[in-house]
Amino acid sequence: MKPPRMGVLPVVMAAALLLSGPMARAESVSRAPNSARPPAEAAAGKLFEGSRWALNYNAGEGERMYDVQLHGGGRMINTDPNDRTHDNDRWEAKGKYLILRFNDSYAVYLGTLQSDGSLKGQASNVVGDSWPWTGRPSRGDTTAR
Repeated sequence: MKPPRMGVLPVVMAAALLLSGPMARAESVSRAPNSARPPAEAAAGKLFEGSRWALNYNAGEGERMYDVQLHGGGRMINTDPNDRTHDNDRWEAKGKYLILRFNDSYAVYLGTLQSDGSLKGQASNVVGDSWPWTGRPSRGDTTAR
């Protein structure tokens, strides 16, 4: 088994912090009996739902760009021409943080919503490669498959 490259460790650690860090603890506290969730927290889960993004990255095979659409229930559709399986991509979000999982988590993209409305993050795959990526809101039709 090939050991992962060092570039993956920061991505894995960021995912662990995102899913179990202060935001997760704050969410569990906000669900305590007799406490109302602040409107910003309640809306955080819906921030990305229904949105479309043009992703841009270079993972060694040259610059690539394709669209993703984020549907309810964590379902994601993408227009990557190399994707042969269209039902195993998922997304999740906590506030301004977004996780995109492609091909049953073969590649995982961790991103943060920026003040200008774009996304910026780091991605990695199961063979140990990692690369930066960006996203911008898209009006492209990613539902036609």
